[in-house]
Amino acid sequence: MATNRRTAFLPVGVEQYMRDKAIEGAGLALIAVAITLFAALVSYSPSDPSLNTASGQDVRNLIGHTGAYVSDIILQSLGLAGGLLVPVAAGWGWRLWQDHSLSRPWLRVGLLPLGLLTTAIALSGVRAPEAWPLAAGLGGYAGAWLTGQLVMLFQDLSLPMDIRFLVAAAAILALPILFIVIGFSGAEWRSGAQRTAGLVGRMRHTAQRIGRLRETLRGLMHRVRQPVIRG
Repeated sequence: MATNRRTAFLPVGVEQYMRDKAIEGAGLALIAVAITLFAALVSYSPSDPSLNTASGQDVRNLIGHTGAYVSDIILQSLGLAGGLLVPVAAGWGWRLWQDHSLSRPWLRVGLLPLGLLTTAIALSGVRAPEAWPLAAGLGGYAGAWLTGQLVMLFQDLSLPMDIRFLVAAAAILALPILFIVIGFSGAEWRSGAQRTAGLVGRMRHTAQRIGRLRETLRGLMHRVRQPVIRG
């Protein structure tokens, strides 16, 4: 009598072990992406080469040309809201690494664009400081455009809309969405904030050391290239 039993290719337990290690690897990869993206965003320089900037200067971004292009696209389009991709990637990576699973993945992926855009709308109503290097504002071009479209929509419906109310509503909507997307508990948020603060301090120290090292190397190269004058 024929049976539909499938012969196991690997010993019992080995297949699950390999699956868990693959999931852990994916989680660590996401955490690495989060750290790399964070370094690219915090070292963003408007003078670096990008899709709309041709520059012959040395790239200041810590991740090089790739970091310069990626950070410019994110900040130009979403403003500071694009920085939320860092905790999202880190949170998902942590879940995969520690728990070997990510609950409701399709819901999280589906809500991510909505959370980013509502945050961009909320930030578009905040006045950018003078040090902000982009003309699009803190919410990027997406936040500014969506805010303008919503205001015109309410005007067409003969419903007066105070932009401050719109910004506040977007912020209130964004918070629970992002909480669901990232999926951290309150204790994990507090622990993550403390670790992030420590990481930021270490990265700033490292960036300063790299900057000093670059200046030293440039000085050495300049001296090497100078012609030797013999008496």
